[in-house]
Amino acid sequence: MVGDTRFRFAEAVQRAQHGGSTPMLDRIDLYGTLELSWDEMPQFLGELDHLLAIAEDDREREVLEAVYGLGERCRDDRSLALRLIGD
Repeated sequence: MVGDTRFRFAEAVQRAQHGGSTPMLDRIDLYGTLELSWDEMPQFLGELDHLLAIAEDDREREVLEAVYGLGERCRDDRSLALRLIGD
């Protein structure tokens, strides 16, 4: 689990959404829930790489890296899913 009490992940996603290069991130509703399966992880991780490249500071990068780590675990284990739960 990755807590985002300062909304850094949410803000990074919001900055990237609907720019035409992050269709997986575009599906994230910051107030809803989205569950991604292992077979969606390669695309999700690629889009997280984009967020990491444009991270505004170390704290934002830290939460993005934590979510990335969960994504890697899900990619490598078909029994896992990544659930993004909004506010």
